[in-house]
Amino acid sequence: MTKKLIEYMISTLVDKPQLVKIEEIESQGKHIVEIRVTPHDLPKLIGKEGRVFRTLRSIVHILSVSRPTDIVVDILKE
Repeated sequence: MTKKLIEYMISTLVDKPQLVKIEEIESQGKHIVEIRVTPHDLPKLIGKEGRVFRTLRSIVHILSVSRPTDIVVDILKE
């Protein structure tokens, strides 16, 4: 559910949604979501002063309230 929602939100923001890669990793009681985008799309995903990414993380945090593990969202440049 989380991955599909993140995938949908990011695909509407970037120019090349087909190049977006999202990986989910379970590590040390945390659920890590790694987002990989092209260098060209990185500023669009981060937004002005990080507002877009902060909003994305807030939405994911709201989803994680009912889960026993923390969800961490990271952006990695391809």
